[in-house]
Amino acid sequence: MHPQESLQFRQWPPNPAARAWGIHVVNAGHAVVPSGKSFPPKLYPQNHRGKEQGRVMPTFHLLYVASGLGEFETKPTGARRLGAGDLAILPPGMWHRYRPIFDTGWHEYWLEFDGDLARHWMDHEAFQKAGVVVHVGSCPPSFERIIDLLDQDRPGGDLILGALAAVTIAEVLAAITQERGTARPIQMAVREARDLLAQGHANPSIMSEFAERRNLSYSVFRRWFKAETGCSPRQFVLETKMNWAKEMLLSSDAPVRRIAGELGLDSVPYFTRIFKERYGLTPSAFRDSTRASMPNRRAASSDVTAVPARPPDGASLGIPRKTHENQGVPRSRDVGMPMESSGHRSFFRCLPENTATRAWGIHVVNAGHAIVPSGSQPVAQHRPPDQRQVALGRVLQTYQLLYVAAGQGEFESRGTGLLRLVAGDLVILHPGQWHRYRPAANAGWHEYWLQFGGDLARRWMDRKEFLEAGPVFHIGPCKPFLDRMIGLLEAWRPGTEMILGAFVMEALAEILAVLGENRERTRPASLVAHKAQGLLARDPAAPKSMPNLAAQLHVSYSAFRRNFKIETGHSPRQFVVESRMKRARELLATTDLTVARIADELGFDSVHYFSRLFARKQGQAPSSFRWSARATHG
Repeated sequence: MHPQESLQFRQWPPNPAARAWGIHVVNAGHAVVPSGKSFPPKLYPQNHRGKEQGRVMPTFHLLYVASGLGEFETKPTGARRLGAGDLAILPPGMWHRYRPIFDTGWHEYWLEFDGDLARHWMDHEAFQKAGVVVHVGSCPPSFERIIDLLDQDRPGGDLILGALAAVTIAEVLAAITQERGTARPIQMAVREARDLLAQGHANPSIMSEFAERRNLSYSVFRRWFKAETGCSPRQFVLETKMNWAKEMLLSSDAPVRRIAGELGLDSVPYFTRIFKERYGLTPSAFRDSTRASMPNRRAASSDVTAVPARPPDGASLGIPRKTHENQGVPRSRDVGMPMESSGHRSFFRCLPENTATRAWGIHVVNAGHAIVPSGSQPVAQHRPPDQRQVALGRVLQTYQLLYVAAGQGEFESRGTGLLRLVAGDLVILHPGQWHRYRPAANAGWHEYWLQFGGDLARRWMDRKEFLEAGPVFHIGPCKPFLDRMIGLLEAWRPGTEMILGAFVMEALAEILAVLGENRERTRPASLVAHKAQGLLARDPAAPKSMPNLAAQLHVSYSAFRRNFKIETGHSPRQFVVESRMKRARELLATTDLTVARIADELGFDSVHYFSRLFARKQGQAPSSFRWSARATHG
């Protein structure tokens, strides 16, 4: 265990925005308590100081032990030990107490949260069955991301923390689910087969070979498959194709024959008959009747040449560039990683809604990324079936986020007209919104998409910030964030669907934070920076908290620091150092104060540090500077 005692935490008073979000973090942090140290440390949060004697919390509390040993007691568990990898799940109103063992110490993480969504999710049956203490092994990744946010101040930061609390809940739920499922490898084989069939990467005719390679008889495999999915492998594929057919009929004007071909159904009469058995209408009648109930839908054109040709000014995409107002991040085709060095292959995963995701409140329909090199066309197999005609126009029944990580492309919708997309651009698509997009033929692109739906999705996407932002805006680089999504998709395990649902919440919170920062950039940055210069230069020796100064000027610290550096060429802290050095030069040249007295006057605790810093800045020691300055001026 780490030998040095350390403590880092922060408390957040809930505000109306966080409450409306549905889940808010009250308190979070971590502490290293070495062996032989008293507990709790003096600087612990006020409501933590009684936890070794016993307390009752009005909020949810998660306690994770990263290393060491501790004592833990509740009425349901009695007194017991907590070891590395253990997680205590404490609901509101449960009396408890805990402390590290004096001879071993420990490293603890904690997270306190509340909200209507928190109470809904924490009421999950799996948590009730798991009990108060569960062994989850390694630290949930979201804990570390929460710790990284403790010292940050940014618009929407409380929403990001709430989303990360949701991710933590999902990660713990997944760990519990995986722990229960480890003893049944046949279920893992069935889920692997189900995923292969749902993605179109396997044919039901090879399932007997699939079962044989896993030392299973096909009859046993088929029985388990039917118990898991409710249908045989062949029926499962057919149902999946019919679901895709329904989406493709509603999202494009592709002929019925083409849709049947895309789905691998060579006989149109067979496709029509099967479709009618399930939905009561032929494919064309289903399309017409459904669209009749969508009066605002724009007819999707199948004429690719409707995209304007290359204009005389030589714009590489051949589309007019729209000016994005009030967006402080410069749009540049160079933002993001070049596609040829990205090291990724195109990948997607389709996720059929199930009972668990329906109860969770938000579900990811499909997600993935595709790399389209310049001079080539998108490969159909690299996209879900309902995206293969997206260049011609479509209407979705769910929400979708589209992000361009590299390259360029074009986007069109009824409200925007035709726009250029460049690296760093994000498109937000709402249900019922006609649109089309594609990469530029001479540039290609690297795209990420996330398609999702559910009651919570509607709750969050109806926020005025999303409705006022418009479908296209620039957010800059966020590829590592989306690569985490791809990692979740590729390393699929039971419970991942809930983590992805919480990931959607985190993505929306990050977008809201960017929108908040963009609004701040519309403020008179030069005026803010000028006022800050005056306050900092007034008394360079006075100790200053830069986040407090930013709050005094009514801007976030990140926006304050960025605008200050643009205006002055220095960060606020660098500006204070330069102001101190300027004052030091004046005092050395015009007074007989000792170097130690000058260092003290300017707020330096160590004369040696002052002398070293002055020599680095001026090229000579303070005493040498004094003699040379006086010699120059006689």
